[in-house]
Amino acid sequence: DMDGWQALSELRADEGPVARLRIVAFTAHAMVGDEERVRAAGFDEYLSKPIDFATFADTIRGLLP
Repeated sequence: DMDGWQALSELRADEGPVARLRIVAFTAHAMVGDEERVRAAGFDEYLSKPIDFATFADTIRGLLP
């Protein structure tokens, strides 16, 4: 099974347009430093669970061109 970290690694390693996809981390990891680790790994945004719909919608809007 592949987790989000592995999926991100494979997507970012792609040499085509897939490598530039905007990727949001949805995670239960909400401790101090978790967001920084997520962003350092290459995720574009970070949302911790439980996810508020308004925050989710604002995050997605912010990623759209």
